[in-house]
Amino acid sequence: MFDLRSIVKSYLDRRGCVVSKFRNNMSGKEWTVSFIKRPPELSVRFASNIKRKQAQIADDTITEYFTHLGPELANVPPSNIWNYDETNLTDNPGNKRIITKRGAKYPE
Repeated sequence: MFDLRSIVKSYLDRRGCVVSKFRNNMSGKEWTVSFIKRPPELSVRFASNIKRKQAQIADDTITEYFTHLGPELANVPPSNIWNYDETNLTDNPGNKRIITKRGAKYPE
């Protein structure tokens, strides 16, 4: 819920809008709960872990990835290459609640 509130605040700040009912453009918990209830296609559920079968990757797949990576990046300037690590990626979300499409079989 806090993430949604932060997204709303960021959106309002970028647009230059000020909502007088929000403190510092940050929506309250009640507004957030009401917002989630409005569209019938949204639901708040606990995230599920991905299955071991989904998390598995074959050695051949990794080798093939790096084989194709060099030619793909041949004419790309280094300033256009971004580096990401897995800091905020997880295959075990624990007991975190997420906003997901209602009826999703495996909310991840």
